[in-house]
Amino acid sequence: MKGMLGLISSLASFCFYTQGASFDAFLEKVSNAIPQSATLNRRIQFELLTEVLLSEYSQARLDRLAKGAHQYEAVAPILNNYASDPAKPVRREFRKGIIFMGDKQIRLESALIRADSVPLFARPATNHVTVLSKGLLTDYRGFHSSASELIGAEASIQAASMDSVDLPMGLNRARFLNLVHSLTNIQFSERLAVNGRGCIPVSATQVDSGDDYLITFDEIDFLPVAVKISHDRMVTAEFLMGYSQHAKTGRKLSSEETVGYENGREVYRERWDILSDERPAKIDQGQFKLDIPSDTLVNEYRYGAPFTYRRGYRPPTPEEMEKMSKDPKAVLAYELASKRHVVGMNSVWIFGAFLLLSLVLYSISRRRRTWPELSN
Repeated sequence: MKGMLGLISSLASFCFYTQGASFDAFLEKVSNAIPQSATLNRRIQFELLTEVLLSEYSQARLDRLAKGAHQYEAVAPILNNYASDPAKPVRREFRKGIIFMGDKQIRLESALIRADSVPLFARPATNHVTVLSKGLLTDYRGFHSSASELIGAEASIQAASMDSVDLPMGLNRARFLNLVHSLTNIQFSERLAVNGRGCIPVSATQVDSGDDYLITFDEIDFLPVAVKISHDRMVTAEFLMGYSQHAKTGRKLSSEETVGYENGREVYRERWDILSDERPAKIDQGQFKLDIPSDTLVNEYRYGAPFTYRRGYRPPTPEEMEKMSKDPKAVLAYELASKRHVVGMNSVWIFGAFLLLSLVLYSISRRRRTWPELSN
């Protein structure tokens, strides 16, 4: 009986929307299906597999080179080798990580498990941490040697919001709803089945980008199950979401597969597998703080024209940041000031240790000289 009522409800929904009902009414159901509380106090463990089709990737870069993208000139011979390889080799990168979600705050960190070594790609970051807190997005990448020695680090800082964080579409509620709100020319298509469940495809256009979207929603819980993005009738990206049933929280995202295209070619594919999703979870506010280590190359995007500096033993003061955003000499002044302090402190410690050792040796030598006198 319950299954029959669900079927009648889903058929009624389908008829209601395909007969020209307001998209706002449909959007309200989608918003309710992905409630705000779904992004609060969550702790998510994941695995991420990224694959790049080197032949298609290389051909796409060669196409750009032919159109004047001179940054590919240095690797043109390597690109030609991969583009002509009939075996279509694939470059893979596998990561494991964890996501913490709070009220408009997020922390995403991952560790590299393994990666293919390919001349076209720089060394992958062995640890990657992204933190969004108080409207500020900090992205840190550390690079280690095979002996786990840190050999370099780079970070970027910029103003951002939740919808700008690089997360699976099925996890990033803000980004998905902002996308849906930006659509126009809404049209509902005929009902179809996806993995045995009835779904409602919705086609629309995004005004700002001119991209065409085909979003397929589950007709019962209104969760998105597939998204296809096209531009000038050429597919640019596809997303496919999988869900698992949870006794208390209903259906939860269990996987998401993304396929990226360039000029109609599939260039890369990534798959997120959600291992666990605790909600609500106990989240320490300290998780949303990221102290950038010293000697990190920092790219700053908050002050109009971007600038870069190397982090010293301390972060720059607000006054120093303002000066560095306007004058390259101020960047050098900060770097020298922070380095001089580090050297000065080291010198003090070395001198102190030397003085203490001298006093100990002097005390021992005096005792040795007095021992014969005491024995007499």
